[in-house]
Amino acid sequence: MGRPFLYAMAGYGQPGVERAAKILKAEMVRDMKLLGVKSIDELNEDLIDIESLKYKGIQTFDSLYGLNYTEMLAPKFKN
Repeated sequence: MGRPFLYAMAGYGQPGVERAAKILKAEMVRDMKLLGVKSIDELNEDLIDIESLKYKGIQTFDSLYGLNYTEMLAPKFKN
């Protein structure tokens, strides 16, 4: 949350921060309308859609590690 306001302050001063706050408020109002709620008190975890997460699956192969790591050979000992 802080970075947009930091950039607004650095680039445009107080008017920039005020404009960033207005944009954030407008986005929050729009999103609440899309969810069908009229106040923050009506927001709850039931409004979060997690249905698609079960189709993501868990990645079990680390390709960066698996494709670049060369296994070391065990040392040969004298008998």
